Order: sequence, then C-alpha cells, then structure tokens
Amino acid sequence: MATVTLPPAPDLVVTTDRAVDVSVVIPSYNYGQFIDECLASVYAQRGSGATPVTHGAWGLVERDLLTQLLRLNIAPPHAFLIPRSAVEDIGGFDASYRGAEDYDFFLRVCGAGYLPSYCAEGLVYYRKHTSSLGATKARNRGYPFDVLVHRKKHQGAYGALLSAALDTAAGALALSDGVLVTASIIDPAVNATGRAEMVAIAKHRLQRFLVLAEQDGGPLNETARLCLARIASRAVALRQIADPELDDAVKTVLQIHHRWPRAAAGVLSRFPYLSYDDRALLAANLKRILPAVWW
Repeated sequence: MATVTLPPAPDLVVTTDRAVDVSVVIPSYNYGQFIDECLASVYAQRGSGATPVTHGAWGLVERDLLTQLLRLNIAPPHAFLIPRSAVEDIGGFDASYRGAEDYDFFLRVCGAGYLPSYCAEGLVYYRKHTSSLGATKARNRGYPFDVLVHRKKHQGAYGALLSAALDTAAGALALSDGVLVTASIIDPAVNATGRAEMVAIAKHRLQRFLVLAEQDGGPLNETARLCLARIASRAVALRQIADPELDDAVKTVLQIHHRWPRAAAGVLSRFPYLSYDDRALLAANLKRILPAVWW
C-alpha cells in the first residue's frame, strides 16, 4: 500500500518585522467594474492589529489539507500565498475551464510538490453576486468541470503525491465523499452521464476504502471520520440517486464501522460551521441505517 508522509504545516505567522514583497495576480473575465475596488482592497492590506469580521467560513480539518483536496476545493484562490515558482511551474490557471479552474489549479500546485499550510484566521473576503461564475454554474446544474476534476483525481492525473494520498483509507473516503456531493447536485436531465460517472467512482472508492481500512487495522484518522460523518448525514438523501449498488456500498461502509458512529456527533461538534441541525440529521440517519447501534 502506498503511503505519504506530509511535512508539518504550522499556522501562517509573521516571524520578522521586515517588509515582504508580494505579487498579486487578479484573474478576471468580463468583470472590469470590480477591478478598482479589488485594487483598493489590495493596497489597503495591513495583517497588523485589525480584527476581521467573519461572514461565514470554509470549514477545514486543520492539518490534512492534501487529503481534503481529494474531496473538494479547500478555499477560494485569494486565501493563499503561493510561491511564484509554483505558478510558473504549472503554467497558471487553465483558461479552457469554465468552472472549478481554481480547484484544478490547487491540485496541480500540490501535484508539483507545493503543499498548502493552514491558517485559522479569516483574512479575505469572497464576493458573491447573482452574475458570478459560481452562481452561473449553480444555475446550469450540469457541473461538467467538477466532473472533469473528479475524474482526473480518480485517474491519478495530478501526480504521485496526490495519488499516494488517494491510496490511503482517508484519501479513498475523501474522494468518495467529494464525488457523492457532486453527484447529488448534478441535474440528471442536464448531465446524466456525469452523474453516473460520479456514482461509479464513489462505488469504486468506497470498496477501496474498505480494503485499505482493513489493511491499516488501526482507528480512522480525523479526516476519514469527518468524511464518514458527512456521508452518513446524507445517506438517506443519496437514495434519491436510485442506485442500489451505491446504497449497499454506503450501508456496508457504515455498518462495518459501527463502533465509531456513537462518537460521530462529538466529532462534528468540533466544527463550528456545522449547525445543530446537521448533527441531528447525522444522528437520525445513522439510527435509521444502523438500528442495532446503541446510542
């Protein structure tokens, strides 16, 4: 079994009083009306004494960002400082994408050996408006580029480092969870082929997870447990996909790991971006799927 050893990823802190030169790349397509405000925000950057106002947050398992990238995107592109050499090595964003191009970019950056570090502070704003790319993609409901990125992950197209992480219990489960999220939001009337492909990948990776978890023998790490909790919280809703093999695969994964679900709500409670309703739904679904489990 392939293994991957990650270097420590300390919180991003300023360790010197000297000024640091930073280049800012602003990719934009037909949004010139926002450039002036964007530049003003860039020029006003000062990480010294100011207290950011949080309007929601991306929830992450603190240190395991590489495995989380196998699930879904981990943050908007302006949430990272990236070495210029990394951008030059991979050639920047792929302009042929019309969605998920930032996710593809981060996967290629990690594939080139540049690993992200975690910072717990909220330091950037993310603008949302009705004509944004994200809103347009959501209205389309086909998500073809999300399907493309998942396929490339599954095929090992992002390099040896990500392939090695994928061939672990946590990595296999993370990809399973990610493709199930995408499968659940794809409108089959718009992209039936894409949804079917996501379901097929999920079934393959869930089976692989069972093999890898048995080989490891030890307890699942926090990333794997969180992915299990997320799958469990959506288990009943996933039946709407109407794939009996997928339903059986999800049941099998949860039943084999029946010793863990009692602690699921406790795991989720450490992630403040998940509401009480999320944890209640998780408990209800697990009780329905695993009636013999003592809670």
